[in-house]
Amino acid sequence: MKATLELKTQAILGEGPVWDDSIQKLYWIDIRSNQVNRYDPISKQNESWDLDQMVGCIVPKNSEIIVCALQDQLLELNTSTYKTRTLAPLEKHLPDNRANDGKADPGGRLWVGTLHLPGEKGHSNLYRIGEDLEEELQVSGLGMSNGLGWSPENDKMYLVDTMNEIILQFDYSIVDGTITNRKTIIDLKDAEGSPDGMCVDAEGMLWIAFYGGKRVSRYDPSTGKELSAIEVPGVLNVTCCSFGGRDLDTLYITTASQDMSEDDLKKYPESGSLFSVKPGVKGLPLNRFSYNA
Repeated sequence: MKATLELKTQAILGEGPVWDDSIQKLYWIDIRSNQVNRYDPISKQNESWDLDQMVGCIVPKNSEIIVCALQDQLLELNTSTYKTRTLAPLEKHLPDNRANDGKADPGGRLWVGTLHLPGEKGHSNLYRIGEDLEEELQVSGLGMSNGLGWSPENDKMYLVDTMNEIILQFDYSIVDGTITNRKTIIDLKDAEGSPDGMCVDAEGMLWIAFYGGKRVSRYDPSTGKELSAIEVPGVLNVTCCSFGGRDLDTLYITTASQDMSEDDLKKYPESGSLFSVKPGVKGLPLNRFSYNA
């Protein structure tokens, strides 16, 4: 199966697609351009907000307000008024890190991973942020914290470690947000490309984007086996995916054009564009970040 071109653009590092069902639009980011985007699949219009730092991820609070995890802070952006305000610092003690992929969990808490800008292993962390906006370290010493997801039963959490090329699973409590019993469930060292962003479908399967791998693949977390793959034509670096559409049956896929030679860009001319496909399964509803501020 192949994805189709949804929005022709050349994002440097397109990432973090999030479908907001309340407005029937797709948020996505260009990390390296410090940019938040919102795409309307009906009108095919894309609007943008430029920020002062790289944006690792965004999570909606409601139909107007989104929370952006920047290099060293959480920023609230009102998409109607264009006003912003700083909510809280983020990993201020590690200036060589920046926020990377993140999502809200089924209990309304925000989870944000960080990565090491110089690119060394072991400096990446994962934080949980509750309604009081205090960051709480949950996992440390990762290669690169990346895609996140939760099982439909809300009892498992999944985490991509890109540099170690593995998928981790934790037991998860929706009551207090604790994670326990960490284990590696999928080893992807022999796969083409590196695992990047991820989402979970309504059947509990994992959809993993492969940077340098030209595809998104569906995996069974109980067996670690690849079930199917979606080819993304004209693209080398596939970064992330998320279900959207009125029935949550469309998989939106982001891609990147960063660090590619002129020859590579000719070979992969759709790099940085947004794609979509209907894979025959549905996604899970959006989790919103709930906080007091």
